Amino acid sequence: MDADIKHMLTRMESRIVRGFSELGVDVKADDNWLTIDGGNIYITTLTRSLQSLLDEADKKGARIGLIQYNVFYEDGWVAQI
Repeated sequence: MDADIKHMLTRMESRIVRGFSELGVDVKADDNWLTIDGGNIYITTLTRSLQSLLDEADKKGARIGLIQYNVFYEDGWVAQI
């Protein structure tokens, strides 16, 4: 993805989240909203962006780009990255 487009989308997402927060919507996620087990990633919320998911997975040691991961939410398969 082009870096300029990625930057623009990230800024838009931040503005949207900030707007919802100002309206009183709870936009916080717990600290353990993402866990990794082998080739699977488990998430406890669908309120995070794909970029947030990739960043958090990277922080927790996932090798995104080298290994394919299945993403699950509430025991259901959501995606493969």
